[in-house]
Amino acid sequence: MITAAAIAEAHPTRIMAPEQEVYILKGTISCNDGDKAPNGTVPENDPPAGKVGDQKDLDKIPTQNAPGTIIGNTTNFTVNVPCPYTYRYLIGKFYTPCVNGHRNLIEEWGIFTCSLLKGHSGPHHGTVEHVFLSHGGGDCVDMQNDQYPTHPIPPGGKTIKEKDLKKIPTREEADKKEADEKKNSGGNDNGGGNSGGSSNSDNGTGTGTGVGGTNTNQQPCPYEYKKYIRNLYTPCKDGWMEMYGVYEIFKCSLLKGHTGPHHGTIDIVYVHDGKVGCDDNLKGEPLPPGATVITGTDIGKIPTKEKADKADVPGVGVGGAKEPCPEVKKTNLRTVAGSWKKVKTEVHVAGLKGKGTYASADVTWHRDIWTVVLVQNCTLEKGHGGDHKWDAGHEEWYHSGGMTETINYGVGVPQTEPADPAGFIPHEDPPRGAKFMK
Repeated sequence: MITAAAIAEAHPTRIMAPEQEVYILKGTISCNDGDKAPNGTVPENDPPAGKVGDQKDLDKIPTQNAPGTIIGNTTNFTVNVPCPYTYRYLIGKFYTPCVNGHRNLIEEWGIFTCSLLKGHSGPHHGTVEHVFLSHGGGDCVDMQNDQYPTHPIPPGGKTIKEKDLKKIPTREEADKKEADEKKNSGGNDNGGGNSGGSSNSDNGTGTGTGVGGTNTNQQPCPYEYKKYIRNLYTPCKDGWMEMYGVYEIFKCSLLKGHTGPHHGTIDIVYVHDGKVGCDDNLKGEPLPPGATVITGTDIGKIPTKEKADKADVPGVGVGGAKEPCPEVKKTNLRTVAGSWKKVKTEVHVAGLKGKGTYASADVTWHRDIWTVVLVQNCTLEKGHGGDHKWDAGHEEWYHSGGMTETINYGVGVPQTEPADPAGFIPHEDPPRGAKFMK
């Protein structure tokens, strides 16, 4: 939010004061008792005391020519016109729970809107609103082969019509439009590329940034966090599906020491979590064009929102907070075997003289072996004394191997999966939404 202090420092002579009525004496006319007022005038009592002005003083005040623009002896400038930059991006899809044999396919979209004023300098800062688009429903059939998770629209979730959603550009379209407008205008509609002056304080109210100001060190605010969205499995290839975790990464784009809430950008990243055997229950989808892929090590360095908020200090932009203890405790809970999956089938046909045709099928089965690990983080500050204090932790799945077996089945023989040997490890598949470690 632009504060009055920030505007006053940037434009000390351009503060918009509350409107006031003044009365200018334009002359007198003679009249008698009972006369009607001349056409176009309305009889009133005498103006209030202290409200009568002089025409020459009125002439010194510029008129308002258009909404948001003041014309006078000074250079024209714009006030209270919001920055028009906005874009939409797809977060994910899900099904609503089955009710009376019917359910809907829902898309969740993020709508970024810049909350600064038009003409601000530096990057856009704003808010993200989540909206939900329904693509209609269908019967609750073949739910075991669902590509997307099932859950209701969150309470208070805002729905949107497709025609209204399409009125909002994608990020690529918004950036192109802004670049074209800048090129056509011969300038910068985002603050002219000038960071302005400087401030002797680090409180985020200096000049030239549109919001939050500059500081003496020009250090960016370090506040950022990750939000897990879902898992993505690529189409089956050579018996394997690549597995990616999909995350939102929020980064504050203000300067360190800014006042008020964090404003920034949200990017979608994909974390490669290994691969799994092809599964008919998982419908593969390719990575989007231009997708940003990062490593598990990199995503592990970014805190969750809860940890980022805990380390944040209002008015300091995180910079003054002590770092959390980086220690992580990992405990192996169990090793399990996933379900057998058919990954390859080869049919063999041979003609036997005098005995007709013989056919058989070689079916290759595969199953994944998983180690389930309890991951716990220390809840104390970095450099604390004494023992670590661990949180409740969460389970992560580590792909520790696999088994492959090929069986020949004759015509009419049921293609049953391989049998487990006596005393074999328990059977368990990763649940939907499971977290995977490298």
